[in-house]
Amino acid sequence: PDTYYDVVFLGSGYSTARQQFVKKLRSLSGINLGLYGSGWPANWTKGQNLYNFIEACKIYRGAKISLGDSQWPDSGFVSNRVFQALAAGGSLLAHQWFRGMDDLGLIDNETCIIWRTFPELEEKIRWYLANERDRRAIAEAGERLALERHSFDVRVRELFQMLAMQKKAAEDWRW
Repeated sequence: PDTYYDVVFLGSGYSTARQQFVKKLRSLSGINLGLYGSGWPANWTKGQNLYNFIEACKIYRGAKISLGDSQWPDSGFVSNRVFQALAAGGSLLAHQWFRGMDDLGLIDNETCIIWRTFPELEEKIRWYLANERDRRAIAEAGERLALERHSFDVRVRELFQMLAMQKKAAEDWRW
């Protein structure tokens, strides 16, 4: 696909911390940033595509690096956009650290790049934009991870397995 952005961030501007994060992103010189979502100043965004998964996929595929942040890193909470970005392919996922990333297969410099501070993120963005072969290899590994371990079909199979185990436990209890 065509590359539209060096870096893309799809997300809502729902907190002061996130507003400050994007303000710093916008200040990076020489980086073509695509910002999509609601809650941002009007002149900051390229549009809004919440729940428009086809459009989001095109945007992720057309970027070199897709960003994710963790408002609650110690809780391990993360939105589904991590897996959307990975599954779209094309862009390298740069996600802020959150507890449990490795359990999901999100491994720094293997399936994504992980950052903890903004200076570290900036350094990694600049390095990977200059090193296309490494960026593409990690992006491809991230795409395989999402499709093999985190697709909707995988989640449905896991749900049915959980239901079958619950049913078996209930049946075993009766005996």
